[in-house]
Amino acid sequence: MPWVPSALFAPALRLYQSMAPARVAPSFDGAALFHVARGSKLVESAAARELFELLCIGNGSFDLLYSAKLPSEPIINTNPPRLVVEDGRIPTRKRDRQSAAADPVADADVLLGLCGQEVLARRYLGPFSLAEAVDKFGPGIIVSSAFIVRRATAVSTKDRMIHNASSRHGSVNAEIQDDYDVQLDHTAVFKDRVRAMIRRHGKGNITMCVSDISKAYRRFGVSHADVPLLGLRADAFAPASLPFFDGTTLSTKRVAPGDMLIYFDTCLPFGVSSSVSSCVRVSTFVRDLIREQCQDPLGHPLVDVCAYIDDFGTFGSRQHVPEGVRRLRAILKAIGCPENMAKLDSPSTLATYLGLVYDFDALTVTLPEAKRTNYIAHLDSFLERACIGPVADSELRSVIGKIVHAAGVFEIGKVFYQRLLAALRNGPRRPRRLDGATLDDVRWWRHLLAGSCGTVPLCPEPWARENSHRVYTDAARSGWGMCFEGQWAYGTWPKHIQAAFDDDRISISDLELVCLNFAIETWGAQLAGRRLLMRCDNTATVANVTSQSSSRPLRAALLRRLFVFAAFHGIQLGSTYINTKRNEHADALSRGDLTRFFSLPQHYDLQHVQARTDAMGLLLDPTGPLNPSSPAWVDRLRHKKPAAPMP
Repeated sequence: MPWVPSALFAPALRLYQSMAPARVAPSFDGAALFHVARGSKLVESAAARELFELLCIGNGSFDLLYSAKLPSEPIINTNPPRLVVEDGRIPTRKRDRQSAAADPVADADVLLGLCGQEVLARRYLGPFSLAEAVDKFGPGIIVSSAFIVRRATAVSTKDRMIHNASSRHGSVNAEIQDDYDVQLDHTAVFKDRVRAMIRRHGKGNITMCVSDISKAYRRFGVSHADVPLLGLRADAFAPASLPFFDGTTLSTKRVAPGDMLIYFDTCLPFGVSSSVSSCVRVSTFVRDLIREQCQDPLGHPLVDVCAYIDDFGTFGSRQHVPEGVRRLRAILKAIGCPENMAKLDSPSTLATYLGLVYDFDALTVTLPEAKRTNYIAHLDSFLERACIGPVADSELRSVIGKIVHAAGVFEIGKVFYQRLLAALRNGPRRPRRLDGATLDDVRWWRHLLAGSCGTVPLCPEPWARENSHRVYTDAARSGWGMCFEGQWAYGTWPKHIQAAFDDDRISISDLELVCLNFAIETWGAQLAGRRLLMRCDNTATVANVTSQSSSRPLRAALLRRLFVFAAFHGIQLGSTYINTKRNEHADALSRGDLTRFFSLPQHYDLQHVQARTDAMGLLLDPTGPLNPSSPAWVDRLRHKKPAAPMP
């Protein structure tokens, strides 16, 4: 392509768009995007030039980046027996009779109905017979299979057409070469930016507004040359008169039972791998433009925006967010990507982004109750079946998706889904058995979700020495001790624990780790949403806490309990080594030497507290009901018991 200065991106792309075949459906206007960005720093960036050049190649539409030659003869795939897939349905639950796939005629009617809607919107061409399709596009066409994802809880689009571009024969996705690095503002990114905004503008001064592009993928056209790759099959089961669009004229067409009908998509389909990157290129461009426009004279953000494919979260200073939202909506309207009116939002201190609820007054983040209940039910069902046989690849992905989403609230639990991810990435795409350790992780998450209310503090402050709380613990053969900002507790080990220690069935590292459990279960409610640095004079214990893992079953059980209670309270947990000589307070308590303890310098008023020592039972029964990965887990601190033993 000839080099074009960034100041001329808009008129140059307008020229390219004028040379494209006439189109009716796609509303996205790339030239308008660069027009609204004129004069910005963003338009000078490498990302802006890459987007401009890609749109030029497609004459204002997106190239699929298909790298192979067109086939020499038509490739026709067959549709799956089950055309309707219910999103989020637990496999063991019975299907709703009204949406069941037991009636292929009914599902075929739904498929044809959705295709008809796309034809009426002039986004699909057809329906054609095979001979008509070859006559119009030539023999090098690919007709993929189709199915429908049904989401009963969706606000607007409950039935979504999926163009299976990874069909068995002639997979379009297999030949797409897309090196664009898709970086989405997922929950972790969003929370970091929200916390930074809270630190800048202060608690109680943050509002947020969520925006959603209406039919986002369907706003973007695909290159005219790529349309033959986007054939979609829908068979007729009964005589009918269907909407027909040849690219110019909208009419009707009679079809007979048994006719194979072929539609061709002219917009980015759900199911084509490059659809995501194409849409994200635009949404991140809009995001970065709003960020640039909503700064004070010194370059400090008054408003921030996060984007996740077609969702935008605009947040910041209470007095400036309305202007940021106005700018976002004006840009989306100007470029032909209007906001979904069914989800229209207004700035508020209570907002939902990516399925989590944020309260900027209370500074909390919540997993909604309906999702928490659904996740628990699915994990229960999954465990019941995974303990006795293999599980489907698709369900494993679904379970991981739910756990990863919940980890947006319970951040400290991320380590407890890594084995699940490894099983997914390393195993074949077919049913597989999960080992006991992996199932332990699933149980850990199940019990965490069941024992928590689903809300944890947002905690805007970054981890730093000046805002982290310190708990000091120590263990000796005879007893244990711990202190936190003047509060202190100590005790002696029961004789059976001392005997196990003398017989080398329990190590000093195990005793040190159980002391950490005592501390977090005793002071967890006071430390909710805080950074907690646990000071310990045992290097093995510090290493275990830092890595959140241990190869020794007993320590692994103690760590699982430690981190489940940290997750309950939204505590960020760390551990550092402290020399015994500097850990005098806890050392004196662990030896029962109160005279030495009271003679030491004190920085707080002293208060003797009753310690929570339930975790001690794990020392001799690491797989028992005190382990949160046990089927019989009992959360005694919350007085809850499982309804029935788990697998």
